[in-house]
Amino acid sequence: MFSFTSTVRFSECDETSTLALVPLINYLQDCSAFHTESLGVGIAFQRERGYAWAITSWRIEIHALPKLCDPLRVETYCYEMKRTHAMRSYALRAEDGTILVAADAQYVVFDRESGKLMRIPESEQIYLEERPRLEMGPLEKKILLPGDYTVCEPIAVGKQHLDYNDHVNNAQYVLMALDAASTLAEIGVPAALDVQYRKMAFQGDTVIPHVRIDGPLACVDLAAEDGSSYAIVRLTCAEGV
Repeated sequence: MFSFTSTVRFSECDETSTLALVPLINYLQDCSAFHTESLGVGIAFQRERGYAWAITSWRIEIHALPKLCDPLRVETYCYEMKRTHAMRSYALRAEDGTILVAADAQYVVFDRESGKLMRIPESEQIYLEERPRLEMGPLEKKILLPGDYTVCEPIAVGKQHLDYNDHVNNAQYVLMALDAASTLAEIGVPAALDVQYRKMAFQGDTVIPHVRIDGPLACVDLAAEDGSSYAIVRLTCAEGV
C-alpha cells in the first residue's frame, strides 16, 4: 500500500471551507501517481516505452469531507491485475484513521501513439498486492443512460482541461458535469459518485452536457457533437437534489 499525508488547503475548499469534490478526486489521482513514481515506473518510464494508464470507471463513496486545515492521509493499492485492466482501491482518512472517502477504480493501458488499448506490460505487476478490495458498493462497468434529459450549454475544451496525456483530465469531466447539473438544480455533496469514461476528449473538441435530475440522482452524459459519449457521470445525493 502507498500513502501520503497532507493538509486541506484554502484553494481546495468550497464556500463552506470544506474540501470540494474535484480537489478530492485530485487527491486520489495524485496518490496513484505518487505510487507509480515511488516504484520507478512513473510518467518518464511510461513515456520512454510509449504507453500510459487511463481510468475507465470510478466509484467514490463519501461519508464525510474534511475542512480547511484538517490533516488527512490518502492511501491506494492495486488488488487485481488482468491482461487488459487493473483495479485500485483508495481511502481518504482523517487523522484518527477514520475512512472519510472510499473509492474503487478500473484502469487500462493504451498506446500513446495509436491511442489503442494494449496488454498491460509485465513491469506493471509491481503494483499488485494481496489485499482485498475495500468494502463498498459495486463498481458499475456500464452506467445506463436515462431516456429524458435537458441539453445544457456546450463546453469548448481548452488547454486548461488537459492533463499530461493531452486529453481532458478525469476530474475535469466531473467538474463539467457538476456545473451543468447545477444550472438545473442545487447540487449538494453527493453520497456517491459513479463515472464511466467512454472516449477521450482533446483540445478543440466540444462537450455537450445532457442532464437528467431524478430524485436523489443527477445523471450527466457528457456527449460529443456526433452524439457519442465522452463520459457518463452520476451523482447520488443523500437528500435528493
